[in-house]
Amino acid sequence: MSREKELEETADEELPPEDSTGMAETRTEWAETRTAMAETRTEWAHNRTDWAEHRTVLANERTFNAWLRMGLAAVAGGLAVAEFLGNEERVFAARVVGIILVILGGGMCAMAYWRYTRLSDVLEAEGLPVAPKWVAGAMVASVLIGAVLVLILILFQ
Repeated sequence: MSREKELEETADEELPPEDSTGMAETRTEWAETRTAMAETRTEWAHNRTDWAEHRTVLANERTFNAWLRMGLAAVAGGLAVAEFLGNEERVFAARVVGIILVILGGGMCAMAYWRYTRLSDVLEAEGLPVAPKWVAGAMVASVLIGAVLVLILILFQ
């Protein structure tokens, strides 16, 4: 089969079947319809990309909150270990474990802030709306102040 005949047959296959009036659309009308469909698909693709970018911002915030929650739990766990598990024979061990947990909790909160701000800078450079960094800083600062107070409480009881 010659190349010209093959191209002619494939071009005819792309045409839609006859409509209800018995007349087939012209090639121009068919091309316009396909162009409109392609433009619609392109618009949908842009919308999906926008939604994915916003999901990335929300995922960054969720991850920050998870790190912060874990750090706060470690601080609370350190206080609980030092206060309630330290009887007269194991006071030193309970205090050491409590202090380690409080320090780890504070470190988790600091790490959460560092990670959040680093990714927020990247997202902001892409033009995406992110929460102000001072909000995250205030949350971390309040947990760190609490951790310092818990350390003082553990050390001087």
